[in-house]
Amino acid sequence: MKVFLDTNVLVSAFSSTKFCSGLFVRLLESHEILISTEVLRELERILRTKISLPEEAIHTTIQFLMDRANVIHQNAQIDISIDDQDDALILTAAIAGEAEYFVTGDKEILNLNKIGRMKIMSPREFSDRLG
Repeated sequence: MKVFLDTNVLVSAFSSTKFCSGLFVRLLESHEILISTEVLRELERILRTKISLPEEAIHTTIQFLMDRANVIHQNAQIDISIDDQDDALILTAAIAGEAEYFVTGDKEILNLNKIGRMKIMSPREFSDRLG
């Protein structure tokens, strides 16, 4: 199963919640994780400015993701009805990577419910789906 993880889920997985960390580990074990170059840039910025992780820890985290996830390099954008254009770029990358699920904590994105065949779920909803 191809699962695209939004930046906020990765921030939680690597810095705060055991729930998102556990979900991330479950995905690593048996699913294909998708992220985009935009997600990596956002994650690096947030880990540096909001979480204040040391540079070495940031580098290790980014490298870990690059080694284990399928990084989608998507520059084109499709028309998605959403206010935040950075989020539109990330959603476009998820579609380009043929993600079956987009996991996010972003309420505006969650309100979309689905784009094409890609289902949009919160980490809790997706975890429940996995069983």
